[in-house]
Amino acid sequence: VASDQLVAHLQAANANDPDKKLVLRGDHRLTYGKVRDVMAVVQEVGFPGIALRATKAALDDAAAFAESVRKIRQTAN
Repeated sequence: VASDQLVAHLQAANANDPDKKLVLRGDHRLTYGKVRDVMAVVQEVGFPGIALRATKAALDDAAAFAESVRKIRQTAN
């Protein structure tokens, strides 16, 4: 959904089923700030809950990053 259509899209979805929780999916390109902004809009619209789902690629990227940090720390010690 384009950012300029997000509020209207979420309002329509919530009006259609006000008890339904929202699942926000993202990948490695999605910044924390953007996630935070979207979550704020979701709360303003009135969804009763939100779940976050990351793609396998995002999880793999996070695991690779964590491993590189561990290696750097081991080398520093």
